[in-house]
Amino acid sequence: MDNTWDTLVELRSADERVPRVAAAVRTSLLDFLGDAESAIPRDFVVTVEDGDSPEMLMVFLRRGGFVAGVGVFGTGNRAETFVAVADRLQDAFTEEFRVATPRCPGHPHPLSAMVIGAEAMWLCPKDDNHFACRVGEYARSG
Repeated sequence: MDNTWDTLVELRSADERVPRVAAAVRTSLLDFLGDAESAIPRDFVVTVEDGDSPEMLMVFLRRGGFVAGVGVFGTGNRAETFVAVADRLQDAFTEEFRVATPRCPGHPHPLSAMVIGAEAMWLCPKDDNHFACRVGEYARSG
């Protein structure tokens, strides 16, 4: 799988939460791009920046004239941050590209990001036992 997101996430803030949020962005994007049926382009420039308030960080996706921004707090533990980022990016991609990703294998809906124990997981929203994988491991789980 193409791993170009590692080099495309630019950090534009000195906030101590930025490295964790950037890691969550990189990890989540691998799952969105790992969905073979996804129509999401791969030529975004992604930045993590300060938000309008001290509590908020912004993740911006830029491509040509398109800009989408999602706010995240990044104040939770690692799993909570990864789930928050995955959830917000999933919403942005669904809204912009009208594609539900990452897809739940064998079902018509996307997976849901949730914290299970100390892990950020993708789960089938209808049946926890149908499909589950760690955020960042979607492409390897199919």
